[in-house]
Amino acid sequence: MGEIVKSNYEPGCISIDVEQPSVVNENPNKKWPTKYLMIALPTLLVIILGLIAVSLFLVLTESESTFPAGQATERLFQAPKRATPHPTIAPTSQFPSSSPTTMSPTPSPTGFERGIREFLSQQDGNANRDVEKAKKAIDWLLEEAAVAQSAISPFNQKFLQRYGILILYFSVFTDQNTEPGSPNNNTPLPNMGMQNQNECDWEGMTCDENGMLTGIKLANRQLDGSLPSEWSFFPNLKSIEFYKNTLQGSIPEELFDLVGLEQVFLYHNQFTGSISSKIGQLWNLTNFDVSHNKLSGSLPPELSSKGDRIRQIRYFNIHRNQMTGVIPSNMRLRQMFYMDLGFNRISGTLPQEFGDQAVRLRHLFLDHNEFLGTLPESYVVAGQRRIKTLFVNDNNLSGVFPGNATLFQKMQELKTTNNHFDACNMGFYPDEPRIELKTDCDICKCRRLFMCRFCKDHPRRSLLRHQME
Repeated sequence: MGEIVKSNYEPGCISIDVEQPSVVNENPNKKWPTKYLMIALPTLLVIILGLIAVSLFLVLTESESTFPAGQATERLFQAPKRATPHPTIAPTSQFPSSSPTTMSPTPSPTGFERGIREFLSQQDGNANRDVEKAKKAIDWLLEEAAVAQSAISPFNQKFLQRYGILILYFSVFTDQNTEPGSPNNNTPLPNMGMQNQNECDWEGMTCDENGMLTGIKLANRQLDGSLPSEWSFFPNLKSIEFYKNTLQGSIPEELFDLVGLEQVFLYHNQFTGSISSKIGQLWNLTNFDVSHNKLSGSLPPELSSKGDRIRQIRYFNIHRNQMTGVIPSNMRLRQMFYMDLGFNRISGTLPQEFGDQAVRLRHLFLDHNEFLGTLPESYVVAGQRRIKTLFVNDNNLSGVFPGNATLFQKMQELKTTNNHFDACNMGFYPDEPRIELKTDCDICKCRRLFMCRFCKDHPRRSLLRHQME
């Protein structure tokens, strides 16, 4: 502030105090740099922040452009989801090629549909498969997965097994036997009630402790379809039973690739074609019954034993088919207990060694065929003289009917009618056998009255019985 200067007081004058500003000795130009600095700093800060914002925007824009169209960028910041592990059941098959790689099903609807289709397309390499039945099976699996929002099991041998059973159902169950109120109140297979169930609990299916299919039984179900070719999905299968239906078509070649197969029961159907030579691969086969069908072709020589390896087959039945050819020689079926070749058109001579090799044979049916020549004695003493049933009737056999009284120690039924035998061995028939006999009266020139007492009433096909009371 300025200082107050007082003037001298003089009389008659008014004394006035005047405040004079003090003179400051400062340079006014020195304040301008400070003002400029205060203005420049905020401006510079704004510019820097703007540049940072622009740079960040460009980075984010470049990152977003790396995703395909329609894909959300927030997936960058999501942790990858871990699929819930599923227990995988390793198949017990001896075929490593049939064991697919296990894949976990994708939880999203489009994911599991794509996964199911891709997995099955990779594993189903059967060129003979029925495309229509396979498509139905896939559609059924997709519908099941849509309801459960996930595939019912991991993509492994179990899933292939499920797929194969569905193909089988769609092949043998036609519209005719899936209608409500069908005979025997058959339940259509497959049906909606089977969804999300273990396939081992489905009708006709039997599994082992590992959940692998070992048996199929769909007998007497009015099935009128055909057997599919997709059998590689069941590497542990041991038994199939489709008897007493009206199944058509041939017996699939692929069925005989199941080397663990033990029992095949397909009798009373309408199968055509022949018995595959691949039956020779089935060394565990014990029972084979395809009787009452329309099969043709000849007996496969591959059914014979080889070297020191003896067939385990005990029951073999092709009764009432249209088989031709001859009985292969040197078959060495040492385990055979029951063999029925009756009512076919098999011809040729009977192998001499057959009866001697069949050491466990008890029942042999060769009737209603076209066999020629003599009947070897080994047939009437087969099974080490313990054979119980022998039918050789209705053939073209000739010569002397062989045998002796020791045959009747175990024999229960013998039929020799409608052949061209010249005579019977006089010592063949004992006085009081426990046996049912059929023979021709023109060769029944025996001294035993019971053998010929009905010949006058029945000149060619007399039933001759005598049983001890």
